[in-house]
Amino acid sequence: MFKGLKLHILPLNATHRTHTSNTWLDLSIVTNEDKVVNYGQLEAPGLSHHDPIYLSYCLRSSEFAPKLISYRDIKNIKTEKLLSAAECLPWQYVATTATVDEKVDVFNKLVLNLYDGLAPVVNKHATRAPAPWLAQEIWEIIARCNVEQLRCMGAMPTKHTGSKAIQQQCKPDNISVLEANRTIMHIKSRAKGNDEISIKLICLILPVILSTLTDIFNASITSPLSILPCLTKAFEYIIHGHIVSHINEDNLLDNFQSGFRRQHSTIAFTNITEDIRRALNSRQLTLLTIIDFSKALDSVDHDILLAKLSSYFNFSLSICECIQSYLCDRYQCVIMNNTKSQWHAVF
Repeated sequence: MFKGLKLHILPLNATHRTHTSNTWLDLSIVTNEDKVVNYGQLEAPGLSHHDPIYLSYCLRSSEFAPKLISYRDIKNIKTEKLLSAAECLPWQYVATTATVDEKVDVFNKLVLNLYDGLAPVVNKHATRAPAPWLAQEIWEIIARCNVEQLRCMGAMPTKHTGSKAIQQQCKPDNISVLEANRTIMHIKSRAKGNDEISIKLICLILPVILSTLTDIFNASITSPLSILPCLTKAFEYIIHGHIVSHINEDNLLDNFQSGFRRQHSTIAFTNITEDIRRALNSRQLTLLTIIDFSKALDSVDHDILLAKLSSYFNFSLSICECIQSYLCDRYQCVIMNNTKSQWHAVF
């Protein structure tokens, strides 16, 4: 078996000794015998029947190609100075603009001008890998496992009861300053978007710009959504909260809908287990079929989804248009090593 896997067992003496027998239990297995510097075993009389074994193996990490990284030295900014400078900026201009795109454009320029003066972008050559023992193959495995958790959609559903439109819950003045503050502080991501603004830059001056951000969020509900890279998470959480509240109050989901719902993760398992138990007690044949849809959420037809939200879930026109603008006509690009790709449509 070891030869088939191209592995080599280093020869040792018996590693487990008793009064009646000596057994070779502990193995030193390597992939390349030429990289073995030293190995062996040590006797431990009076301590253990097992001999400790040791191995010195030569491992060399691949040379790290220096790369240029860009960053802002915000750790050395004094909070009082930053907030004082932020208060002097004309944030009221954001509220006077007509469209969401203009609001975001003015907001981004003010934020970037603020940090360009106090913590300008500097370039530095990184000459050492952050973790040389993590090979490229390991990073690829980590990337495949780093799947973002899907948010819950909790509620006990039965049938549609003719509820009020969700517009009454998501009208423009309904997103409060407190709700926006709580949601933004909840975001843990450190990523930044095409505007080069991270959520950390936002949080540092949040007491000054909170009302401005709330105005942008409220405007995004009734107007086509603009590019809000680092704030998209906050807007998603806010809209998600209103939608869940609407679904909960009017019981719009089926009782057996357990996926992506808070406090429902074991309902499906419990129901299936109970059905199997009853069938076994009745001496019936039990057959369980499980279907795993690959990229199921990515395969949802947007037109069918919007039609169902409007007709069955009774979403108002403004909310449907908000969701539609979020799903349709979106573009993305990738930035890697200070090089940005072209913009491509997201289908």
